[in-house]
Amino acid sequence: MPLGGMRVWGDGTGPWLRGAHVGPEVLRHRAFTIIDGRTFTWADLVAAAQVWGEWGEAEGAAGAALRAVGHARAVGVSLGEARFDEGARRFRYERRLLSADELHGWLALRGLDVPSWLDYIRGTVLSDERAARETDAGPDEIRRATWTHAVCSGALERVGRRLAAYLAVADVVGLPAVQAPLRGDVLAPLELAYARFSSRIDDTEARRELERRQVEWTRVHVRQLTCKGEHVAREAALCVRMDGRPLEDVAIEAGASIERRRVELRHVDEPLRSKLLGARVGQLLGPLPYGPDHLLVEVLEKHPPSFDDPELAQRARECALERARLGEVAERVVFDELP
Repeated sequence: MPLGGMRVWGDGTGPWLRGAHVGPEVLRHRAFTIIDGRTFTWADLVAAAQVWGEWGEAEGAAGAALRAVGHARAVGVSLGEARFDEGARRFRYERRLLSADELHGWLALRGLDVPSWLDYIRGTVLSDERAARETDAGPDEIRRATWTHAVCSGALERVGRRLAAYLAVADVVGLPAVQAPLRGDVLAPLELAYARFSSRIDDTEARRELERRQVEWTRVHVRQLTCKGEHVAREAALCVRMDGRPLEDVAIEAGASIERRRVELRHVDEPLRSKLLGARVGQLLGPLPYGPDHLLVEVLEKHPPSFDDPELAQRARECALERARLGEVAERVVFDELP
């Protein structure tokens, strides 16, 4: 079955595997199981990634990273610099691989070793820094690095969660059960089934979602005065509250910075979020500690979320769909281990 010039074989493998230096035992790892007993493996995720374009993106990113590392070596950049250590630390922290044994075990399960992982980290850092890429990487080297990148970047994990969601909602809308090993020609019907499932989310459910998010989606327009020191902030607040002076004039006299901000409460940290929620328009809040500084915040406008706002209505529909999708996945899918 040709798929963009590539064949996904009956066992879920294909030409991508040649020279990739990952054995079939790795691909046979179970990714997840549908409640009726159908089990899908990492090989099925690769098949889906090929069709959805994720594999091609991983291949392009792997090639760019290899060229960045090759150039760095050619010009004498030390690959033991702190920036690479920080990239490795962040990777391990995000995945909770705190000990060397945990890291080695995570890599080994996925058919990877420490040198290939380190090259992934270095290539990612150098690519992010837009390092010059003047050296070449051969096709075999890129194929080897593509599996590493698809795993370490989280691309295959994202494909796995997407595939699991599609399979879960396909059962809901009555699509015949898709069997493993996965074939590329079943993905288009799965996408259509997901679109049909999505169309079931009506405005009633979206309005309920908006009601659930009344606090976090409330929008406020404020004027914020940042003062160096609590004493300065208290004096400024007295000038506004007791003397009725405009906040701009007080800011000039106090040598403080002032700015206007329009923000949703979900983007505001406590305790300011709670205070803004209960504040009335025109009220001055503070002084409030803000790192080494102190804030005065004047509430200029306050807009609870409304379904009459097209942007918020669309966001509510998307969140209602996400809630429904996650509910079906939780009910119908048991995850084993994603790459």
